[in-house]
Amino acid sequence: MTYALCDAISHGFDQFAQTVKSGDFDRLLLRPRSTVLQLLGHELTVRRVGRLAQGVVVLGYAFSAPATIAWTAGRVGLLAMSIVCGICVFLGILVLQATSTFWTVESLEVWSAFTYGGVMMSQYPQAIYRELVPRPVPPTCSRIGCTVYLPGLVILGREDALGAPPIVGWLAPLAGPVFLALCLQVWGIGVRHYRSTGS
Repeated sequence: MTYALCDAISHGFDQFAQTVKSGDFDRLLLRPRSTVLQLLGHELTVRRVGRLAQGVVVLGYAFSAPATIAWTAGRVGLLAMSIVCGICVFLGILVLQATSTFWTVESLEVWSAFTYGGVMMSQYPQAIYRELVPRPVPPTCSRIGCTVYLPGLVILGREDALGAPPIVGWLAPLAGPVFLALCLQVWGIGVRHYRSTGS
């Protein structure tokens, strides 16, 4: 759900390479609004409604299934916060992708490893990545682990296989907005570096 919602509002960043090559970014810079706000409002796309619908159906089942999850106000709030913070993570990655366009003109395909790869990674328990991630960095420190996996454990009432205490699940989603704020700082550097089309 997080990536589907992010994909709907972030089309301006996703297609930013075309905006730079066509010279349309120069027009955005002349307007008395933030470039981030203009790109977020560039086009609301709903071409991936199926992905969102699948997540909504599964979430609806989780709410309605008897005795599967003991829903409380706190868990519902954590779920909402997790979704919003997950959107922040994916939006931050797309902002970095767009920022790289200032130096490369083309959007590099390597960013797909972080967006689509992150979507695929979030579909499995983080413990299976234990051998793939360097020892000092547990997999739950990943952006997806912070905003999806750890809160999911709290909502389901389960313990982390890697030993993270439950309080971490309540606080971890906040990594999403922090990550987005850092990405927007990098975006600001890119905008200051921009010297118009063809530079």
